[in-house]
Amino acid sequence: MASGGGVDPQKEKEASGQRGPENVEEALRRSEERHRAFIAYASEGIWRYEFDETIPISLPVEEQAARAYRSAYLAECNDAMARMYGFEKAEDILNHRLTEFLDRKAYYEAVYGFILGGYRLTNVETVETDRHGKTVTFLNNLVGIVEADNLVRVWGTQRDITDRKLIEQRLEQLVAERTEKLQEMIDELEGFSYSITHDLRAPLRAVQGFAQILHGQARDRLTDDELGHLDRIISAAHRMDTLIRDVLEYGRMVKTDLVLKPVNLDMLITDIVRSYPQFDSPGAHIEIVHPLLPVLGNEAATTQIVSNLLSNALKFVAPGKRPNLRIRTEPRGDRVRLWFEDEGVGIPETLRGRIFELFQRGHGVEYEGTGLGLAIVRKAAERMQGTVGLESEPGYGSRFWVDLKTVN
Repeated sequence: MASGGGVDPQKEKEASGQRGPENVEEALRRSEERHRAFIAYASEGIWRYEFDETIPISLPVEEQAARAYRSAYLAECNDAMARMYGFEKAEDILNHRLTEFLDRKAYYEAVYGFILGGYRLTNVETVETDRHGKTVTFLNNLVGIVEADNLVRVWGTQRDITDRKLIEQRLEQLVAERTEKLQEMIDELEGFSYSITHDLRAPLRAVQGFAQILHGQARDRLTDDELGHLDRIISAAHRMDTLIRDVLEYGRMVKTDLVLKPVNLDMLITDIVRSYPQFDSPGAHIEIVHPLLPVLGNEAATTQIVSNLLSNALKFVAPGKRPNLRIRTEPRGDRVRLWFEDEGVGIPETLRGRIFELFQRGHGVEYEGTGLGLAIVRKAAERMQGTVGLESEPGYGSRFWVDLKTVN
């Protein structure tokens, strides 16, 4: 065949996608250039540690960690990493030992997580020391290279977050200082309000006392309208005294340190019902489902909860209807739920979400109350690490519950 019709073997190789040795070398050289450029100009520190000793991954974690710590040296890094340690160039830091950067405690805290995490570590903070003795904090990401069941090198990136950590510490300190000042103000206000509330009772009792004397000694000389005004004064003073007592009780519940001990609910509630005439009257039916489970609580706070819920159940009843109340407990995991189930007037749905808040009343002036009873119940339960709630249907009654810790 004529020479003009021949095919160039080199062109045929290139057309078929095959590369000669020189092309492979060129591709590798360019890949290496990209790799070096990426590392050199990255804003984060990038590094590679190699090991003088082999580190079989079959060794116990403690032995792997010990070998890595004593034999690791910095084989490659960029200038960004060098500057993080107070150096100028990567060349100034290459071949330094790992032990020069991380003390043993900081190292082992990090490397255990690295090994147990499958030779990977993500967003882990380390506190280290630069060449000038300055403490620096880094955010690290590591990946280990395992070949033939040996850990042969570790690649990693790190970001200097020292300034961020200092800002966080200052913010935490500022928040702590302001919280302390706020608590001081709250304590002062609580003390002031307690003192004022307590002092109000003396003049109020004087009003009550003189009004009752006047009612008893001068009633024959007063008109019906004047007697009505006097009755309203006595009634208003009584309501005010009840409100003051409830405010004092709420303040006491907020401030008192409660010691939690096993409380025998069966005995406690039975004694409360028997001890208070309003609870043990023939006109009310209170059923206690024995035995009631014991709880971990405070006897005084638990007594307050029981008394308030009993009072509500007997108070909020339709006219002419006999109060009916059922008290029982049920286990709920590590909690005991104490139920107070009545057949009273119930609570409107619009109020159920806030009925345990201060000065919230479920009913109008036809029922006496201050709006503090259930707030005291909630606060007492919270002080015993418990919770409260209710289920209710207007006209058919309410089911209040208190969850407290069970006795182990």
